[in-house]
Parts: sequence; C-alpha cells; structure tokens
Amino acid sequence: MSGDSTRLTYLVAAEAVLRQARRPLSARELVDQAIADRLLPNATLAKTPQKSMQARLSMHILQHGEFSKFVRTSSGRFHLRELLQEGGSTPTVRSFDRALARERVLCIPRHAYEPLLTFQGIADDAGSLLRRLVVSGETVYMPRVEAEGDSDHKQVVTYTLIQYQNQILSFQRGQYSRVASFLKGARCIGFGGHVTEADADIFGHPDRGIRACAARELEEELLGSMGNLRVNPDGLELLGILNDDSSEVGRRHVAVVLRHWVDDWPRWEAAREGETSVRKLAWTDFAGGVVDLNEFEYWSQICFRRYFPELPAQQSRFRILRDVDLSADHLLLIVGTIGSGKTYTARLLAESLGYNMVNSGQIVSSLIGLPPVPETDRETFQAAAWNLVSTEEGLARIANSLVEAGLATGGRRVIIDGIRQLGTFDAVRAQWPGPVHTIFVHTPPDLAFESYRSRESDLSIREFMGLYDADVERGVHDIARRSDIIVYNWFGEESHRRTLDELIDLLGGRKEMAVARWRI
Repeated sequence: MSGDSTRLTYLVAAEAVLRQARRPLSARELVDQAIADRLLPNATLAKTPQKSMQARLSMHILQHGEFSKFVRTSSGRFHLRELLQEGGSTPTVRSFDRALARERVLCIPRHAYEPLLTFQGIADDAGSLLRRLVVSGETVYMPRVEAEGDSDHKQVVTYTLIQYQNQILSFQRGQYSRVASFLKGARCIGFGGHVTEADADIFGHPDRGIRACAARELEEELLGSMGNLRVNPDGLELLGILNDDSSEVGRRHVAVVLRHWVDDWPRWEAAREGETSVRKLAWTDFAGGVVDLNEFEYWSQICFRRYFPELPAQQSRFRILRDVDLSADHLLLIVGTIGSGKTYTARLLAESLGYNMVNSGQIVSSLIGLPPVPETDRETFQAAAWNLVSTEEGLARIANSLVEAGLATGGRRVIIDGIRQLGTFDAVRAQWPGPVHTIFVHTPPDLAFESYRSRESDLSIREFMGLYDADVERGVHDIARRSDIIVYNWFGEESHRRTLDELIDLLGGRKEMAVARWRI
C-alpha cells in the first residue's frame, strides 16, 4: 500500500471514530477504537500505530490550518472541527502550529548534497564544505511542512554550543519544541533551529542567514539574568558540519555546528529559559564534571566526542545493570549492531576467560544455504536471513541450532555472538539448561560506520545505513533493554580494548557485582 493510501486510511479512520465518539480523543484512543471497529487493516499498521496516527493528524492540521477538518483541543487530543463548533466552542490552532505552517526553510536538493555529505558525524573541513553546500551551492526555500516529508532535500539547521571557559551550557528539549522527536526528552548541548527565508536578509546573505539564524535562536530560547541576551552573529565560531543518516529524521537535516564564547558571564551565569522548548538549563564544568553520554541525544554525543573528548573520557565505559554470577557454568550472549565490535568483544572474552564460542552467523549460513559474509555479500545474506527469521518456524530453527551448537561444545561456559531478534533471544534463553547472561555492545552509528568501512573501504555511508537499518537488524536494540551488562564503545578500537580489559579483570577476578555497580 502506498504512503498516500496509508495516510488517508489513518485520517478516514480518525474521522469515523471521532464522529461516533463525539468528544476529543487521544491518538492511542483513536487507534484502539479504529482497530476494534476494523477501520485499520493490519496491512496499514506501523510498529507504533498511535505515533503514526498522531503524525498524520498533526501534519493535516499544519498543512491545512483553519481549513483542516481536525483540530487539536489540548496536548495530544484531537476532535473534528465541525463537532467542536456545534458544541458552541471555537476551535483554535496553536500559534506554534500556525507559525510552523507559514515557515519556509533553507533546503539542499539531493543531487547537490549527496556527493559532499559522504560521512556520518562531523566533517573537519567545515568552512570549505559550507561554501560548497550552501554559499555557492544549489539551495531552495521550501514550506517547512512540505520539507519535513521530503526525502529528496536536506533542511539546514543550526546547532550552537555555548561555552564559558571550562563550562558548557546544556538543556532538555520541551514538549512544544519545533525540533524532531529524536532530539526531544534527552539533554542537549546544541541550541538552534531551521534556517528560514527570513534569516537571509541583506546582512545574512553571504552565508544564507545561517549565523543570523543561530543568533536569533539563542536570543529567543534564552534569557539572561538581566533580561534579553544579545548575540553577535559575526562572533559565532564555525566548528563543523554534522551529517546524520542513522534515522529518518536525521536523513532530512544537515546541521551547521557553531560555538558562542560567553564574554559577559554575569548575564549568562543565571541564564534561564526564554521558550517552552528549552527546559532545565545547567552549566557543566569541564574540570570537575563527569558526563554520562547516555543522558544526551545523539548529536550532543557526537559533539562531546569531537570537541570535548577529555570530559566523557573520565567515566567508566561499561555498566552492570543486573547482578550476575559469571563464575558458575552459563551461556553468555554478546549482542550489538553491525560495526559495533561485538565479534571482537566475544573473541577477546572467550580467549581471556575460557569460553567456547558459537558464531550465530555460521549457524544462519548453514540454515539458509549460503556461504557466510563476506563470501556472500551482506545485503544478499541479510535478505535470506530475514526470510528465515520472519516466521515462527524460522526463529525456532535458529534457536534450536544455536542451543545445540552451544551444548555440543560441552555446555559449561559458552559464548554465542550475534543474535539479532528478540524472538531468537527469548527462545535461546528458554531452551538453555542453565543461567543465561547478556552483554550488549553499544557503538554510535558514526563509529560503527568507520569500523565497518575499515573492512570495506569503498562502502558509502548510505550503503552502510542500508545494511544497518535492514529488517533483519532492527531487533537488536530491543535486546539491549534486556541485557545484564552494557559496554560503551564511545571512542573506537583502542579505547574499546582498554574498556574490555577492565571488564575482563573485573569478571575474571569474580568480584561482587554490587561493587562493580559503583564503578559505572
């Protein structure tokens, strides 16, 4: 079913349910009732249908404004405009929605950015790349609501770090932030937003208004101890260009990373929120602060690792979530994404702590009748593996084969490397006759790409992300939430090896896990 047909199905279902209910409902209530009334066929359902319903309704309201048949009555609740009017109330569209519907944002077409944005993370040659992308390159202004659904353009956004000596300012995105959902909820060190047509006045023309946008966003989002803050656009330092192809939203944006050096500390020391999109402001001191990168959204993690490596490096790089006894016989599952270093982790643990090792790739290879990667190209192997695991029978065959292979080694201390589906994970745990523990190797997508490209140097970022996001790989992060130990590979192979050595010393010494918790 096409995207347009799916979108229409959600809207038709919402209208029918609201006419029957004759009261405002949340997206979840709309989906639940639509499924009960058989208004949403299974073929149209996404993995999170309530989010799809909310997105369809929100986009319809943004695109059509007061002419939309739907209206948001409060946060997360929707009704039919005509029914609200019949009840004697006047429907309203939030000023936030009206502004977004009118906004025209700076975009770069695919044919112009694709030859230049060949990396994941931050590029070093920021000035040259910015000139080729935006200043002398081909750009266009598009309505924001149109650009958000257009995969053939990247929207240009600013991402400004605020630093005073050894301190950096961070915040948490608020509910009504205009940034995408993948930047909400977590802490963030980048202030900014979309570069709009209004930013490119006579003063902002040389860089298409990028610095003017960054300064405007800072002045709108923050207030100083003595009122409004003033930021000189020309004083902003250009740091880098951030490209993120690891998510659907990331693939539609490119960020210009800048830095504002605070020189009037009395005004900035007690900076407070100027918009509801910014909450819980806090300064972090480099000298004494310890940063948990997991508290920050991915773009902030990238910036921390690139521009402030000494800060997150102070913390331990593994986390023990559950008390486990690794001195007794057990099965240890090593899980991670493509390029995470999970196989390296499994081999090092096996060699150092005396495990027998079973590689799930070899088992799947025998079941699908194809040579393992790299003898078979990964895309072909992934497709065949997905055909196997997408059925209950296939999942059972993989789980049975993995358990049999593990028991064939003697079944005392066994590592299985590379399980990717939660169904396989649960089946193996259920069938194994003894304790089962799990280590998840967390590696950011940019480092995973660099690791994988070290083996396949001609692989592009878009080709890698096609493998990274393949259907057969998507269950990996579901297993992370069920893991006993998480190993964070924040800085690449050398740092990862030091982390594993520390973990091996801990596990090999059979120290109490309760003690290990305090080393997080």
